[in-house]
Amino acid sequence: MRVDRRDFLEKMLKFSATAALSPTIFSLLENGEIAAQTLSPPLDEEAISAILTKALARGGDFSEVYYEAVNSLTLNMSEGVFSEATIGFGEGTGVRTVDGVKNGYAYINGIDHSQALEAAGTSAFIAS
Repeated sequence: MRVDRRDFLEKMLKFSATAALSPTIFSLLENGEIAAQTLSPPLDEEAISAILTKALARGGDFSEVYYEAVNSLTLNMSEGVFSEATIGFGEGTGVRTVDGVKNGYAYINGIDHSQALEAAGTSAFIAS
């Protein structure tokens, strides 16, 4: 297999640039403001207790609260050149209630306590 010198140098330059930028971009996720948001507890014990109580109010056997935080990094490349880098953060809270063989699940975007209580009521309704 014969490789054109110009093609080889172009591909190596792209690869080297990607390798050189990767640690910098990933450090934004590790050390930046986004990472700090995921380290703080989303809801305190009292808030979670209130959510679970509401989820079991219709006679459910079991309930649990989920919290998810997602960091994302998207790199766009156009015609062999990096054109855009996007760092994102998303979070949500879910409540699952089990009543016998029935399951109810409700999810909200974010960690708002009043919305989580509403989701708990919805999951209890679905499971009952």
